Parts: sequence; structure tokens; C-alpha cells
Amino acid sequence: MEILVREIAAALPEPERALYRFITEAEDNLARQSDTREQFMNLLTVHSPHHQAAKRFQLTLEETVAAMQKIEDKIGTKLEERLKGYKWMDYTGQQDQPEKLCFLCFI
Repeated sequence: MEILVREIAAALPEPERALYRFITEAEDNLARQSDTREQFMNLLTVHSPHHQAAKRFQLTLEETVAAMQKIEDKIGTKLEERLKGYKWMDYTGQQDQPEKLCFLCFI
């Protein structure tokens, strides 16, 4: 799924793509610095990616949050559309390593 989301995000118009990448990369960096969910939430509060993006893109915080919600909605809609064309088959247990998950995807 993450691969599909990245593909969809890469196809966004430049202003949306830049804002989305800036915020998600900042969130990912904070997640890598965190050992727990609580620590991550604290870092999000202290180093708010949305506040940073607002400054970087010369927007208000409200405009930044609204734009990000719109972008995420757009990505979600496009992801749903793409997934309708996929068929997933669970092959877990039908291989030599039953403890590993295995799926086959038809496009």
C-alpha cells in the first residue's frame, strides 16, 4: 500500500506534492527518532511539521492543515480507485515457510 501511496503522491501537482512530501518526511524523521508512541506524539507537538510547513510555504496554519487534509483525501480516493482493480490471494501456509505471510496480487 505504501508503494501505491508514494506513486499517487508523486503524480500530484507540484504545490500539493511539495507540501505533502515536506510534512510526511518531517513526520517520518520524528518517528525514526522515537522509541514509543508517546515520545513520537511529544515530538510532533514540539516540532510540529504543520507549523514548519506553514512557515516554509508562507501559509497560515489553518491553510496548511486544510490543504493537507484535501491532499490526503485526494490520495485516499485515488488509492481506493486503484485497489478496485487489484485482486489479492492469500498464499500463506501454501509454501515451505508457513510462518511467513505470502500474497499474490493480480492487476
